[in-house]
Amino acid sequence: MNASILVVLGLVGLAIGWIVWRVRSRRALLPCPSEFRWLVELENPIARVTRSERLVRHLAPPPGARVIDVGCGPGRVTLPLARAVGSDGEVVALDVQPEMLTRVAAKAADAGLPQVHPSPRMRATPACLRDRLMAPCW
Repeated sequence: MNASILVVLGLVGLAIGWIVWRVRSRRALLPCPSEFRWLVELENPIARVTRSERLVRHLAPPPGARVIDVGCGPGRVTLPLARAVGSDGEVVALDVQPEMLTRVAAKAADAGLPQVHPSPRMRATPACLRDRLMAPCW
């Protein structure tokens, strides 16, 4: 009985935290707090294919492509993108939260994906983006 009470209290606490975050995020532009990155990293265990893999399949980046993941968070889409572009490609992971970039870097290193480059900002000009000359831009 004590375990079930703890589970219910934990779920209530999560619900309250989510509600508080939603209310605060409507008043000001707030990214997902880095403390909740584990929630973002969860994939639906019931689904056969994860949403991030499905998204990358839909985008279909060719091998060797250069991709920017804006607002990468903990890298849920960044790592499948890196696998899709292969070792000749490059994925720049952009996020305003240094903790998220640290997590992306650690996950990429653990997965053996050196083509992932976390960055807190991008110094690309509009002309650089237009001409797809990304390499000299950062």
